[in-house]
Amino acid sequence: MNDFCPPGKNRWPELVGIEARIVEKIIKKENPNVGIVQIFLAGSPVPLDFSCHRVRLFVNINDVVVSIPWTG
Repeated sequence: MNDFCPPGKNRWPELVGIEARIVEKIIKKENPNVGIVQIFLAGSPVPLDFSCHRVRLFVNINDVVVSIPWTG
């Protein structure tokens, strides 16, 4: 969580274990400030920049979310 981000939900632990495309729709519905949802295979390197308007989903080979999605 970042104190500089607009108010709204910014963590979704309840979505671990769900298919990424479904998770993306839920996140965008629950936080309209999120405009970008990126999907990465778990363990992939990602840039360390921060954005309040982005959520990165880390998935397994079955496209299932394996870690808690959060804004950043």
